[in-house]
Amino acid sequence: FFTEKGIVQMGTGISGSTNATIETTVEARMLNKNGDNQILIYDAETQNTYPFTDQEEKQSIHLAAGSWIHMKGNLEDGSCDMAYYFPMDTDIEIDVELRSGKYSDRNLLFPDKTEYSRYYLMIGINHGTGQVADGQYLYVTLPSVSVEEIKAYAKEYRRRLARCRCIPGWIGIKKVKDETN
Repeated sequence: FFTEKGIVQMGTGISGSTNATIETTVEARMLNKNGDNQILIYDAETQNTYPFTDQEEKQSIHLAAGSWIHMKGNLEDGSCDMAYYFPMDTDIEIDVELRSGKYSDRNLLFPDKTEYSRYYLMIGINHGTGQVADGQYLYVTLPSVSVEEIKAYAKEYRRRLARCRCIPGWIGIKKVKDETN
């Protein structure tokens, strides 16, 4: 769903049986050449904002309803900044990964065999491992917003999932309602 300020993203009926993690990708964004874009996480439960620092491995974080993540983009004017608002309790996995590859590995007709390396911010919602039934997610992507703007957004709006029901073989009804405090 598109709103004036962002894109509401939701999913329901997520299920599976595997030893691997069943997750929804929230973000896979290329960072600057050093991979040191500022990433802030606001935890609504503790009401603390703290910087995410890569610990060389994926981190699992529980976000209470009303939490958010802000990533400083690659342009100084803020036009590439991104924020993610989580209106319901959400378990995420977050990581900064260094990826390398060649265009010729993806397309045999591409003659460039130069290996390129870049850092990527990876954010995923962890639905669990083993047997997962009726998993769901709800978050709002807010492009081109500053830290101050995501703070104001989180204070001003509560997103409510009014009805989100999935019936096998049928797309469920989904409704998002904006409410001001």
